[in-house]
Amino acid sequence: MHPRAALRAAGFPFATVHDLVPAEARVDLAAVDTAWEQAEEIRHDLLTRAFPAALAHIPDPSLRKLLSRARSAVGRHRPAHTAAPPPADEPATELHTRLTHWNDALAAAQQAQDRLDRRWEHVRASVRRRLHRAAADEALHEAALLLSPSFRAALTAYARAPFAPRPDRRTRALEQRITLYLQRLAAKNETHSFFGPVGHAVLAPGEPEAVQVVGTPGAGPPRVFSSPRVAEGLARAMAADPGLGPVLPPRRSPAYRSAGGNRLQHAFTGRKLTLSDGELRTWERSDGRVAARDHDEEPLRRLLDAGVLLAAPAVDPWCAEPLASLAHALLPLPDEPAVRRWRECVARFEAGIEEFARTGGDARAVALDDLEREYGRLTGEPPQRGGGRMYADRSVLFEERESTVSLRFGGALADALTEGLAPALTYWAAAACQRHAAQQRYAAEAFDALWPGRTDVPLLTYLVGLARAPRPLTLAPTPAEQWAHARVGEEPGEVVLDPREPAALAGAITGPVFSSVDVLIDASAPDRLAEGRLVLGEAHAGHLLSVFPTDHFARLADPEAALRRDRALIETLAAGGRRIGRLVGGRTTKIFPYPLPAPAVAVQLRPHLDPASAVPAADLRVRRTAEGVELLDQEGPLVLLPPVRPAEGADPFAALCLPAVESIPWGLGAVRPRVRVGRTIVQRAGRECPAPEELPRTRDAARMRAARAWMRRYGLPELVFVRVPGEPKPTLVDLGNPLSVDAFTGLLRTAADRVPGPVSVGVSEMLPGPDGLWLGAEGARLTCELRILATRPARPAE
Repeated sequence: MHPRAALRAAGFPFATVHDLVPAEARVDLAAVDTAWEQAEEIRHDLLTRAFPAALAHIPDPSLRKLLSRARSAVGRHRPAHTAAPPPADEPATELHTRLTHWNDALAAAQQAQDRLDRRWEHVRASVRRRLHRAAADEALHEAALLLSPSFRAALTAYARAPFAPRPDRRTRALEQRITLYLQRLAAKNETHSFFGPVGHAVLAPGEPEAVQVVGTPGAGPPRVFSSPRVAEGLARAMAADPGLGPVLPPRRSPAYRSAGGNRLQHAFTGRKLTLSDGELRTWERSDGRVAARDHDEEPLRRLLDAGVLLAAPAVDPWCAEPLASLAHALLPLPDEPAVRRWRECVARFEAGIEEFARTGGDARAVALDDLEREYGRLTGEPPQRGGGRMYADRSVLFEERESTVSLRFGGALADALTEGLAPALTYWAAAACQRHAAQQRYAAEAFDALWPGRTDVPLLTYLVGLARAPRPLTLAPTPAEQWAHARVGEEPGEVVLDPREPAALAGAITGPVFSSVDVLIDASAPDRLAEGRLVLGEAHAGHLLSVFPTDHFARLADPEAALRRDRALIETLAAGGRRIGRLVGGRTTKIFPYPLPAPAVAVQLRPHLDPASAVPAADLRVRRTAEGVELLDQEGPLVLLPPVRPAEGADPFAALCLPAVESIPWGLGAVRPRVRVGRTIVQRAGRECPAPEELPRTRDAARMRAARAWMRRYGLPELVFVRVPGEPKPTLVDLGNPLSVDAFTGLLRTAADRVPGPVSVGVSEMLPGPDGLWLGAEGARLTCELRILATRPARPAE
């Protein structure tokens, strides 16, 4: 485990969402559940034991018919007729007693449900009043502005209006949306600004103190950044400006390279283009220094139209300040009116961003609106995109803030983190290596079928070929997954494994591997961390500790520490003479991976970086080996890191990367029990189950009854994370909160429109639960997790 970890914490206390429901309402709901569960236990016993035993001893047809009717009533959750049993017939007597108990339990459950139903409108109104008060929090308004400016306007109108005891349809929909935003802000589904600051933690086994909390939870001053697409949009507008276009120096597209003579070849498609002599001269002179007006006009126009040359100012996609990158690109241009106008335009944007950072409340909304209108006026493009969605550049800017709390884990707790993660990481790494071997075999078979007799082909040819391979890649469960399933099964409850058991899988781990692992600690207070349970969240195949913005403030504070960490990772992975590369992808959101230090090699499939700083994919080849395939550059074999964001479906690069160590279930069935190894929960309880079809057809108390019945049917806790088809992240659903159940119903309706056939949802328990949150002041506990970089070097024999 690398000693420096990231601390990810919510900015809103979990009580923000949990305390929307009055405590007495949760008590009443629990009482109803208990009454129904007791009745269900009796019903199960009647149907599986008592009825069969009685029928086996009663020959009288009329009495058997009566018992059959009673069994049918019990099966339909109805009271059963309890006729007096024949004398001295012990099974029938017992059945009579159990039927009496069933009728009594059913009546008690129904009475408890009726009492709750009668009070439910009062409970719902109480929850809505609490939500209305929460909506007045200025911090929520500021958060909403950064997530969706349009939603912030609706939220402001809702909060300032008097509470509506009888909501209309529009108010109901808005309250559901507010509920969804609150769960993101308080359950740590969002990492952004002050409502999701990223801090750091240090693992220091040599220190005697178990944990040191430095500072208090919160966020520092704002740092506001322009969205990457703002700089790109302005660059396109500059290229289209008749006054500026002539002074912009065209540059060659990295997508084309010389094929000898007057011919160019597209690096990705292989298509060849024949140039005229004038076009060839223009191509050769377009080095990014000669202004457009100093080229022959007609050849230049044709090359620009064909995409062979690029005229827009270059914007560095791999920097935190893309707008500053654009301003830098304007510096060498001559001091002419159009150039001055665009320099002033960029400066106004930068000043507007600074104004946004200085202000608060409504003034922030005005500053953002001014920037958005200016962007739309200059570019003709909509300033907002993906409002409210995760991982989207929603507006023309975004904000980050440094966390004001950090942690140091020492002594036994630091050791427990390392030892507690090892069994799960051993299992995941073994499965990753076995999957990688299957991907290698598939790539080798496809290579032999597509290019018989060839020893190597260009990388781009390989990628196109694999995309058209006649047999798609299908990954069967690996031996490691089958091993886990045999030990865990698929019965609900908790399965306890000996920490030494997963060690048997270590022999399947071939070569060095790494993973970015999310770890939570379940404890009631900071001074109880040393005895708390560790809970594994997700393991990620990419190096997620070296991405913007997660690593931004840590790099500012100590850039050498980040460099040492990344060098240590590369040295571990490069053991045995391996050469490590990283595939450079496009930047569509604020998130981008930082460049890895030498000797790691950057490889770009598309022209995102300057050719001098990354190897074009067109220069790489794929070679058939005895075991599978490998990637080659001019210096020899190259192994790629798994991407920060995994590809959806079959990834043609998978066989050319290191094994992707990520979290996979402990078991192959629809039911995933909680799995504990030592003091570590390596899998939270969860399952795939049919969506509750009753919810969209009901309202108010009837909908709540249906939600609780669904909860009891599948043995779910009250607080669950659900994965609904089409949603990028899990959503926290509080099955004790009517507004949360309404919001869940809305998600199910949307999913039903997207998915043909019945909708299935993935459900997992919230662990740690509200009682296991320890970061923050009493009454204002925050959900939080550590993200740790874990590496496993190659075995000595390698």
